[in-house]
Amino acid sequence: MKRLKICIISEEANPYFKGKGGGGAELQMTMLAKILSKRGHKLSFITFGKTDNFYEKIEDIDLYNPYYNKKSGYTHLSPLNLIRYFKILKKIDADVYLQRAGPVSTLILGFTKKLFIFSVSDNATVSSHLKINKIKDLQYIFNILNLKLADCVCCQTEHQKKMLSENLPTKEGKVIKNIYIPSIHSDLNKEKQILWVGRIIKSKSPEIFIELAKKLPNYTFKMIGDLSFGNEDYYNQISQEAKKVENLEFVGPVPREEIDKYYAESYVLVSTSTREGFPNIFLESWANKTPVISLKFDPDNIITRFNLGRCSKDFEELIENTRNIMENDDLRKKLGSNGFNYVKNEHNQDKIVQEYEKLFYKLIRDK
Repeated sequence: MKRLKICIISEEANPYFKGKGGGGAELQMTMLAKILSKRGHKLSFITFGKTDNFYEKIEDIDLYNPYYNKKSGYTHLSPLNLIRYFKILKKIDADVYLQRAGPVSTLILGFTKKLFIFSVSDNATVSSHLKINKIKDLQYIFNILNLKLADCVCCQTEHQKKMLSENLPTKEGKVIKNIYIPSIHSDLNKEKQILWVGRIIKSKSPEIFIELAKKLPNYTFKMIGDLSFGNEDYYNQISQEAKKVENLEFVGPVPREEIDKYYAESYVLVSTSTREGFPNIFLESWANKTPVISLKFDPDNIITRFNLGRCSKDFEELIENTRNIMENDDLRKKLGSNGFNYVKNEHNQDKIVQEYEKLFYKLIRDK
């Protein structure tokens, strides 16, 4: 097969190239870039983070950072920044540009007639963020343009594909599942603890996990939470509230290379997020044979269909499901084994990356 020149655009992904953490969308794009590079493709990667380096070469990937997206105002609309961005895209001259969230790349790439694929980050991208009903909804205009003008839209789930077709009938999404990386800790001895992992932002609802710990004082709870830009006050509020609960340890941020150990040691992972696409924490938990107990969110109904944990309809059921799995070793081990087999079969990295390659070659051939 022809070696492709591929450019991936992921706004907040820069920390993942430096051994730090961030959002799930950024993690997926970073993993994809590294695997594609190892498969012989020429990879460029564009981020818009806070860094002094305009260009770096990391793991054979050309990493560009044209400007800091949160320096002042809406920097993606700055004429100088638009010019910088255009020059980088032109210099890279890729066969394929793949973006998950971020600036309106389609307008710039339209001048070059290059192939542009937009990847959906969460359910809101193909539902509420496709509608402009009031002034503040104008912030979604880039998302709308990217979806409308993309040569292809990649979705994480069938549910996202359905929402895309309902809200933007001119587009038919292509479902490509998220990648998981096998854990080296999956056979560690479990400790009787309940884990929460995520960025400390309001849409992740970490305060519900704190309340759960209060309701179940006989169990040990651990909370791993990253600080997200612009949410410093909320982070401090949550960390202080968590530290008041005797059976809850607020761990804070954990480096990527250490996170699997926490999953592997835990009995269950609890997810309280209200806005997701397909959470990486689910894949990471199942890769470590740890069941997931989710509050109201079950992407494509897989938790229920594959028996990978429990999806709770409300807080009271969340308490009951947590207690039930914590006290039933046979059930917990069965759910954990199901999760391990699910990610191995459905989210295998070689299988997923080959799907991307097939898509790239098809779109290039058809364009």
